[in-house]
Amino acid sequence: APINLELLNLSTLPDSEGRHTLQATGTDGGTLTWKGVVSLQPIASAGEISIQGMKLETLWRFRRRGSNLARPGGDLSIAAHYEFDYAAGHGTLLLNRVQAEASNLLLALPEDTEPLLSLRSVKMSDAGLAFPKGEITLGKLVLADGVLNAIVAETGVMNWQRIHTPESAQSADPVVIAPAPQEPAPAGSAEPAGASRQSAPSAVQPWRIQLREVGVENIAVNYVDQTRKPALAVRTAALNAGLNADIASGEGPARILIDGINLALKALEVTTPGSSAPFASLDSLELAGGRVDSRERSMQAKLIQLARGDVKLAVGPTGAQGLLQSLAAPAPNLPSSTDASPAPAQTAQSDSAVPWRMQVDKVGIEKIALQFDDQSRKPGFGVRAEELNVDFTFDATAGGTEPRIVAKDLQIAIDRVRLGSQGVDAPLATLDSFRLTSGHIDAAERTVAAKTIALSGGGVRVVRGSDGAMGLMQAFASDKPDTPGGAVRSAHPAASAGWHYRAEAIDRKRFTVALAANTYQPAIAYDAEITSVTANNVDAASKKPIAFTAALRVGKEGAANGRGTLRQDFSGATAQLDLARVPLEPLRPLLAKFVKLDLMSGQLSAKTRVAYRSAGKPGLALRGQLSVDDVLVNEEGTNERFISWKTISADGMQLSMSPEKLVIKELRVNEPGAKLVIAADRTANLGKIVRKDDGSTAKSAPQAKPSSSDEPGFSYDIETIRVDNGKLDFADLSLVLPFAT
Repeated sequence: APINLELLNLSTLPDSEGRHTLQATGTDGGTLTWKGVVSLQPIASAGEISIQGMKLETLWRFRRRGSNLARPGGDLSIAAHYEFDYAAGHGTLLLNRVQAEASNLLLALPEDTEPLLSLRSVKMSDAGLAFPKGEITLGKLVLADGVLNAIVAETGVMNWQRIHTPESAQSADPVVIAPAPQEPAPAGSAEPAGASRQSAPSAVQPWRIQLREVGVENIAVNYVDQTRKPALAVRTAALNAGLNADIASGEGPARILIDGINLALKALEVTTPGSSAPFASLDSLELAGGRVDSRERSMQAKLIQLARGDVKLAVGPTGAQGLLQSLAAPAPNLPSSTDASPAPAQTAQSDSAVPWRMQVDKVGIEKIALQFDDQSRKPGFGVRAEELNVDFTFDATAGGTEPRIVAKDLQIAIDRVRLGSQGVDAPLATLDSFRLTSGHIDAAERTVAAKTIALSGGGVRVVRGSDGAMGLMQAFASDKPDTPGGAVRSAHPAASAGWHYRAEAIDRKRFTVALAANTYQPAIAYDAEITSVTANNVDAASKKPIAFTAALRVGKEGAANGRGTLRQDFSGATAQLDLARVPLEPLRPLLAKFVKLDLMSGQLSAKTRVAYRSAGKPGLALRGQLSVDDVLVNEEGTNERFISWKTISADGMQLSMSPEKLVIKELRVNEPGAKLVIAADRTANLGKIVRKDDGSTAKSAPQAKPSSSDEPGFSYDIETIRVDNGKLDFADLSLVLPFAT
């Protein structure tokens, strides 16, 4: 290729300079152009230099020994203005107006199928350098449209580290530096000839690097960590970012200030390599207004937002699976690098003494679905929340002597929660919505607080199977064996204080409860709806009890209402409990199991005062009024009444479980009815209603402990029994002349 060189007025005379132009074209099509002035006395030069269309492969041919980079792709163009001066043993260099662009950049390792980096364009503008002033400035740097691949092998080595292969210490030839010849000391010098001269250590050259605008546009990122089992892969379809940086180094620790950090990831997935089913996915992850200051040891951000995604966590029969297994896997014991020199102990101590602080004005989680499956117990169960929304302010201090994590202004919204059991289509429990407002969490103080907690909608099914198993209880009961021999599980109980909680108000509305016992045929089933439950002053540190109210609807007409107080440690409670028209018909299978009777109707009503205590000897006391109304019991398989009454009421009732005692001031029976028939064989119908024991009850029932004569039995005292308007249907068919009334 032709080289055009033009030199004019070249001279060695002092203060004489010449203007020159140099243009060269390489075999790859790249062009080098230089225009400027040159002075030989003193040595100085200034001008403009540019390289246009140079293939990166050209520079690659001059790679150093040990480079493991495959032939790169792409073109490079660069232009700059420079000023150089060398006089009295000191040189100065000034570069400014530096513009550079690389297009279709491709970097790869020869043994890998995927590139390290592929970019459509890299553009740099308004860059400069000043030496020995020690300044590097970059006006703007933009990396656009490409792919970045970072892979950590099982050995712990990242693919980017393999760009350079260190030479073997055995193959490297030792470098011997011959001592410089000593000059005789000048006459009159106090220093003897041959004495070594030790110059004072030179000061560390201070440098300042300013990156005024750095941008990343539409770059896909693939990260794989094969040190974890299973391997973890994180990929995003597009990374867009921007920041500015100011780095200063010198005698003391370097200061790194990165400001204006804005980061956006689109279509983020966490999975295993080669799998199309991600453990977690996000439509977007955003960080705005970020700032990192190494001198102040602070990290700040105005916003961190995760939006629209799905997270799946699982525990299998042998332990954690998927994402939980990968994150919990311990890092392998990798050999440490011999090249890295340890930091001085004094520096390490000083760094650890100063904590880092991280502050985020708003952390947001928007429309994230959560799924957790647990197959470690039988039967397995799964919990899914279709939508999670969270907002809070984050403030954390790490390092130092007092680490702390604080979340303030916490708002949580969870919608459409479902708890299911393996092999069962109908859910065990559902929840339409959960809301927490004005929350506060302080890990150092170990406190959790909220202004309000509200739960709405949904329901729960509590079903006892024919084998006696409780589905909902089995989902949470541990089936792991106890410690052998009753050994103490932990010889060192935690010395830290427990967590404290506080909530000004808790509200529960519109929640259905379905109770069923399949040990009876047909099953005993009750359906109830919790209309509302409220609790105020829930505070573990308060001596004032929790005030609560509750309202339930049982069946079509039944109702239960309660209000009272509950101690903060749940050791005692007092409440007013009112029941109205609670249906008794669902208890028909219970009665039919023992007698040949059908419970056709009945209602329970009560107005009572209930007191409970768990401290010391647990006790339960109840006093008030109770009535059972409109009861009708027929003989099995017929429409003939066996017994009935309009009302049985107990006034002045006092029931205590410690001691076991029942006192009723007056028991009133209103409009009772009964049937008594003596058959021709002189047997009464009363003896025919009792079912014969087939032995199953005796076999399944546990052996009752013989009562001690020292333990008093259950006692009762009824002052008055009153019967009004009773009716008895009597027949005696055993007489010569049978009759009935």
